[in-house]
Amino acid sequence: MGLHKTADTTVNRLRKPREEHSQLVREWVRQIRDLSYDMEDLSDEYVHLLERVAFAFTTRIPSRRRLAKRMQHINRSLQEMYRRASQLGIRGLPFSASSSSGMDATLARRFELDADVVGFEEDVEVITKQLCDLGRQVLTTIMKQLMGLEFDQVQDMDEQEMKKEIKVHLQGTKLAKSLQRINRNLQETSKHASELGIQGIPSSSLSPIKDTNLSLRYDVAEDVVGFDHDIQVITYQLCDLHVTRRAVISIVGMGGSGKTTLANKVYNSQAVKDHFQCRAWIVVSQSYTARELLTNIMKETMNIGNGQTREMDEREMKNKIREHLKGTRYLVVMDDIWKVSDWETIKTAFPEEFTASRVLLTTRKMDVAETADPDRPPHHLKLLESEESWNLFCKKAFSNACCPPHLQHLQDKIIQKCGGLPLAIVVLAGLLRRKHEAYEWSQTLERISHAPNKTDDQTHKILALSYNDLPHHLKSCFLYFSAFPEDYDVDAERLMCLWIAEGFVGSDLEGQTMEDLAEMYLIELINRCMIQVGRRNEIGSVGSVRVHDLLLDLARYEARKLNFCRSISDKGDSTDLRRLSITDDEGVHQYTSLGFSIPKLRSLLFLLKYDVDMPSKSMIHGSKFLRVLDLQRVYIESPSEIGDLILLRYLNLSFSEVKELPSSIGNLCHLQTFIALGYNLRIPSSFWKIQTL
Repeated sequence: MGLHKTADTTVNRLRKPREEHSQLVREWVRQIRDLSYDMEDLSDEYVHLLERVAFAFTTRIPSRRRLAKRMQHINRSLQEMYRRASQLGIRGLPFSASSSSGMDATLARRFELDADVVGFEEDVEVITKQLCDLGRQVLTTIMKQLMGLEFDQVQDMDEQEMKKEIKVHLQGTKLAKSLQRINRNLQETSKHASELGIQGIPSSSLSPIKDTNLSLRYDVAEDVVGFDHDIQVITYQLCDLHVTRRAVISIVGMGGSGKTTLANKVYNSQAVKDHFQCRAWIVVSQSYTARELLTNIMKETMNIGNGQTREMDEREMKNKIREHLKGTRYLVVMDDIWKVSDWETIKTAFPEEFTASRVLLTTRKMDVAETADPDRPPHHLKLLESEESWNLFCKKAFSNACCPPHLQHLQDKIIQKCGGLPLAIVVLAGLLRRKHEAYEWSQTLERISHAPNKTDDQTHKILALSYNDLPHHLKSCFLYFSAFPEDYDVDAERLMCLWIAEGFVGSDLEGQTMEDLAEMYLIELINRCMIQVGRRNEIGSVGSVRVHDLLLDLARYEARKLNFCRSISDKGDSTDLRRLSITDDEGVHQYTSLGFSIPKLRSLLFLLKYDVDMPSKSMIHGSKFLRVLDLQRVYIESPSEIGDLILLRYLNLSFSEVKELPSSIGNLCHLQTFIALGYNLRIPSSFWKIQTL
């Protein structure tokens, strides 16, 4: 992930007086990013070749020559990269390629910088570091696949030893010579330390979570500060038996003001639970269809599964809901309604009787609230007062909710930066919590004042700064949320398996598995207030997580810039697309109608709230390098192509109605995660020969 992400972070941090220099750096970083992708493609294609064909060397001379030519092209590109860096006046690199250790190394954050590179020092370092790491990964892959060595036989070798072994094995071939040239150029990254402008940075071992307390510090329900009066007012309006008609109560406020938090607190209060015979919580969001909403209402109120609603039209669904709710005192929460038409489309499903039933809306739009119930004025959610803001901040920033004396003089500045907006407060608290000195806090607050952003909105600046403050392994994990639809309850176990398959999670530390590390990453994002706990499982662990709409907007904005992940509905060239997300029925139809392949696709994610049908022949589109394939809730009968995806690491067929796996599933020698929930599945004997599961 790092090179593409780092590229645009670099550009975003440059100051306007250096705009011309910024343009040159942007182009240079783009070239590095493209080069890293070329190297990744080369490595994958070579592994694919070795896996697909027997190890008879002479039968693959044309393919080997083609790969050798691509290596030579990469060598030339590396040399051009060094030359351009020198022309840009970028100098200094803190490490050697031989000391890099791939996924199990992270970079220190102390820099001595020339004036021209202030603001993108870490990014330049990470870019070059990852090129060195990728060079080692290419060598490791070739030794494992070509020479049949195990990981523990390779991990202690330095790059010189690895190249020597490969040279002996290939003895004089053009491929060997190309490998020597590419690794010499990668080693040159270290030699050009004076050309990148960064000095005196030691490498450090992986320690992604510096906070020794890895437990979650709070849940969403605890975020309620300053809402006591609002809770009383809304609860009274919901439970007032003097108003017997079906009334609509609207909570109106700007994004991040706590509308959903307030509604959730009231919805789950004991008084409301005892008062209503039937309750349902429905998330609307900006992108929805009436059918999706009606299906969700039926599931919540009638306990009906997707399969029972597939043959119903919208009119029949409304009639079923209305009939079920008739004569019942019900409460339906419609969270995050954006348009008047959203309410108009759905309102006839709720019977208008004199049972004191209620519909509770949350919205940013005043016209929605006024239209939904003209006889009842909307409840305006005000921003927090100074004292309330500080109380919420302290609750999030300090484990004991008490600010130490040496930081108290910054109270007014923090309150002013956040403007009483709860989301800004908790995210800023998550950002500052990991910093302990007053000068660090002052520097961070100053960066908010000058942080570049497409708007002058302080909240967006705080969110962007909190994202930029993430270590690079957590940036990848956070950007992954851009693949999911709005208000999606992301299963924590599924998410962590995806992170591992994508390579975001480092190699095992002593006494810790990658699953342990993935959970640490998840907890760290929660403690930084970048994501929220959605629900907990029976033993109290995180069962699901959610991301606020404003933070989701940020993740999508960054992901689009970096070509990190795209939705099927996003416009743009798909030639170099690495990850594709499909989140609704319309997206599935768009994907099945594609008349072209996506040859460089590594991840295909169907992240659906409802079941959809898809013909199996449209599943892959010639994407032979897929590592992640998530087909949860996709009705597909015969996934015959899956056996051709020999680089696949993650396969999810849950609730897909697949009855039998093809025997070619045994070809998936890199498969790490296989999930198949919901149906009986016949598994061939070849499946049990996959050693990586």
